[in-house]
Amino acid sequence: MLKPVLKPVLTLILTSSLINTASAVQLLGDVEVFRLPTAETTMGEVVTRYQALDDGLTQQLSSKKNEVDATQLAARQGHRLWQQAVRDVQSGHVDDRPLYWARLAMLNSLKSTSANFKMADWQNDILMSAVEKASRGFSDIQYADDVQIKIFLTGFDPFFLDKDITQSNPSGLVALALDGFRFDVNGKTAQIETAMVPVR
Repeated sequence: MLKPVLKPVLTLILTSSLINTASAVQLLGDVEVFRLPTAETTMGEVVTRYQALDDGLTQQLSSKKNEVDATQLAARQGHRLWQQAVRDVQSGHVDDRPLYWARLAMLNSLKSTSANFKMADWQNDILMSAVEKASRGFSDIQYADDVQIKIFLTGFDPFFLDKDITQSNPSGLVALALDGFRFDVNGKTAQIETAMVPVR
């Protein structure tokens, strides 16, 4: 459970980071998505590391017959992406970039894949927001009941990619490395939870 004082803080961070997310993805995300072919040519293994999750999203979306099921699928795949990126970094694959590029691939897929019902633009925006929120770790913030010191950290997406398409962001790498980390401070149990914030 989050302490009452922490909940408004996390809500503010989430709101300020993801407000008008769909609009941001539409306006600035297109610029990011346009870099995908160049990135894949330059560092294919990085860009396609989580391709199976993107494939799963598109394959399953075509069978969804209503907005609720489609949104739950988008959120679930986004959450799986975040969890896989955390596991990879914490098991020794020290690279935050696959998460960034896989998220863009998922958002791009949502633009070109139709569910098994007629979706309005605003419904598609909801799916994109679900992927954004979940794949950035905001759906994964959970402190254990025995934790006495709760720490929340944010990392950031890679940027200046027009100068260097292979750019990483150390803050994002640290966020993935420390998510869920527990340690003792003067006899009290501390836990770190993290999330990734867009740079747009």
